[in-house]
Amino acid sequence: MTEKDNLTVVSRKRRQFLKTSAAGAAVGLAGCLGGGGEGEYPNQPLRFIIPFSQGGGTDTIMRQLAPALSDVIGQDIEIDNIPGGGSMRGTEELVRADPDGYTFGGFNPPGTVSTAVVDDPGFDITSLQGIAMYTYSAQVIHAHADHDVEDLDDLFSRYESGEFELFAGDSLGGSTHITAEILNDFGLEYDEFIPYDGGGPTAEAIASGEVPAGIATADAARGFIDSGDIDPIATGPSEPDPPSPILPDVPSSYEYDQIEDSLTWASRLSRCMFFPEGVEQDKIEFLTEAVEEALQDPDYQEWAEESGTAIEYGGPDVADDALQGPVEEMPERLDMDDFRERVVGD
Repeated sequence: MTEKDNLTVVSRKRRQFLKTSAAGAAVGLAGCLGGGGEGEYPNQPLRFIIPFSQGGGTDTIMRQLAPALSDVIGQDIEIDNIPGGGSMRGTEELVRADPDGYTFGGFNPPGTVSTAVVDDPGFDITSLQGIAMYTYSAQVIHAHADHDVEDLDDLFSRYESGEFELFAGDSLGGSTHITAEILNDFGLEYDEFIPYDGGGPTAEAIASGEVPAGIATADAARGFIDSGDIDPIATGPSEPDPPSPILPDVPSSYEYDQIEDSLTWASRLSRCMFFPEGVEQDKIEFLTEAVEEALQDPDYQEWAEESGTAIEYGGPDVADDALQGPVEEMPERLDMDDFRERVVGD
């Protein structure tokens, strides 16, 4: 694995091309797929765009999965972190990429999609073509460990009393901001929402004491949890059970009387991969089958079990549904004019 700036090249674990099962599936799709020779797909490294900084949940999981996926497809995968603009900078790079099958990327609906819905970024995020869902993650409410926050009721009290003022998440208008605003409606009276470029920087801000509390996935915050710098207080969604396999003993926010089931749609993140619009269907089918096989890689499965990362595959339709869902659901769940005013001021 080599790194230059925000670009990481993930090499294959074994210098071979497609495994037998994947190669057979590829040949069945089209004679030009599989094998890596001239004129075949893929015959050069693939670029995977992550619209967040290094260290977040999407970045952490993909860096573990990429070697297995690279091994299946027979090509290196270049991981390109392009943070900024509440994840819109990297997402625009993906949307506008050449639809040749060599650039794909990932984020975690409803996150990123909700940001685009709230503040028009000047491109159509829903034009992306789904490849696969490869796992899910739960948003988790954390606090700096030195504050000794006992539970969600205690956290609410700290904000109500004015002891705490700032609350953090990964982007303005994103799913963590939506969750924060829903919590605010139930009494989490923070003065200002502080956005960061991904769950990793959010967790780091909580761990450093820059903010007293905020929301980040368990994947992104695990290192700081293990080091004792932050305490997980509650998970957002109630499903599945447990909502976060990494933190099975952390209660769901639904166990608290003041929170009703208005959080699940915003706080359960489906981690998905996408192509830009225009990629041929046979390439989509080739890569989704490769993702499904990579998820069965023994090394990846061992890491997933040790880290508590769920393994849940869904095909292109699942990724497409995850992409379209927030566009349809947000206007039904939120007063969009009010929320947009709070986010962008108009």
